[in-house]
Amino acid sequence: MVTETQSVAKDERTGLRLIHESVFWAEDDPRHYLLGHDIENGIVPQSESQEIELDKDSFIFVYTGTRGSGKTLSMTGFAIWAVWYYGMRLVSNYPIDFILIHANGSKTEHHAELLDMYKLLCFDKDYKHCLILIDEAPDIISHMASQTWKNRLLAMFVRQLRKNRNSLILGAQDFFLIDKSMRWQTDVLVECQDAYRLYGKAQGLERGTCILLDMKDNSGQWTGQANEWETVLSMRMNGRFAWDAFDTLYEQDVWESLRKVDMKLKTYQVGDNAIQDTGYLSRAQDAIEDILQSESQLCYQAPFYRDLKLSNREKRDLSLRLSRAGVTVQMDNSRAKRFMLFTNFNRREFMGEE
Repeated sequence: MVTETQSVAKDERTGLRLIHESVFWAEDDPRHYLLGHDIENGIVPQSESQEIELDKDSFIFVYTGTRGSGKTLSMTGFAIWAVWYYGMRLVSNYPIDFILIHANGSKTEHHAELLDMYKLLCFDKDYKHCLILIDEAPDIISHMASQTWKNRLLAMFVRQLRKNRNSLILGAQDFFLIDKSMRWQTDVLVECQDAYRLYGKAQGLERGTCILLDMKDNSGQWTGQANEWETVLSMRMNGRFAWDAFDTLYEQDVWESLRKVDMKLKTYQVGDNAIQDTGYLSRAQDAIEDILQSESQLCYQAPFYRDLKLSNREKRDLSLRLSRAGVTVQMDNSRAKRFMLFTNFNRREFMGEE
């Protein structure tokens, strides 16, 4: 095993945390799958039935716990393990930087990409085979904003996780502060507690050296049986190896939870609300062409609609099309009549063409 001196070492050139891959080795097999570390030797192996395989499945983890319980430390430690074991690409809303020392002596430098919410909400193709970490998740996926476009888009992104080979890790002080749809999608619920708060210096512990983790199968994706109350695996993680691989005091954008998403989508008209094909657009186009050929390129609004003999529904639709096409409505000098100005008229926008 690495010594404590090795586990807190930093690279002289970059100042990045140096992490030797042996922190993830089991005693009898350096490639044995494991998720955590024992206080003394850094190992808590899993049985095959409990194995979480990020190369075969997509998982959603939620790490919970009070302030200072080791949530971000545990999330980061798991992410570093995923980089070593699966070569996963990290995307995070907080900085994660480290150098991994391999058994053959070679070194690889790793930096989590800063999470781009715009790319995430637009289902950008660049976000594939990623491990995405979102700390303080309720600031983004709040249970109080379940009907907002942001939450709805994130829910849709989650439903596509498996197809894009992504996995997601969320951090929250309370599981129920996260949007309900995201809670339903959560696979593994991880409850964190710093053992220092239980045993303190009487056991020779320091803060962040031993994190107690209770892992529960929330969806059945892990063990085949969903039970959000029963602990499937309890383990202890030695957090020393992940110290300084992230900034524990990093402050999230406090305004992110208040930002809204504006959607600009095409609409469909179906059923009884659809406008009947009376040829009104063809008549309107003829009238518009006459106006465009005139020197002033304007006409009074009331006579324009009256001469076309439009229904109320057709009038509303035509008015929206004209506005979208750049036609402006103004008052004449007497302030008694409205006229429409066609100097910036765009035919393609009028017909709704891309």
